[in-house]
Amino acid sequence: MGHIIKIGLASLLFVFFSITALPSVQAASQATMQVNAEISNSNFWDYTFIKETIPSKPSTVKVEWSFGNNGSSPKDATIISAGKTSGQVAIVSAKGELVNFSICVRNAKNEILGKWGMQVTNKGQTESVTISLPETIEPLFNKN
Repeated sequence: MGHIIKIGLASLLFVFFSITALPSVQAASQATMQVNAEISNSNFWDYTFIKETIPSKPSTVKVEWSFGNNGSSPKDATIISAGKTSGQVAIVSAKGELVNFSICVRNAKNEILGKWGMQVTNKGQTESVTISLPETIEPLFNKN
């Protein structure tokens, strides 16, 4: 009987320490990647872009991200609001996980005026992107 009580106590202690130690193990395996975005021209918010032949002004800059190769369960956040010139978003995932993220300039109708993206492994680093005005809105021709 005493042997059964000792085994029961040992099991309860094991379960207790397993539960209390689990959050610290999970926290150690996570990484926070900072995404910084900056607008290089103070006239950016006044600039008119062409969206499918319709003039449109930017209203927000958003970050969209997902994890892994399949890009399931995408998330987004506004990183820069109209009139601002910079912003930052923290993306938390498992350390070493593949992160797909895009920086999107959107108009007031939430349509994408421009988009840039990349895939990185989350090591807790900072990724910085500068958004600039285009040099021209005319077609570019190259001789082949």
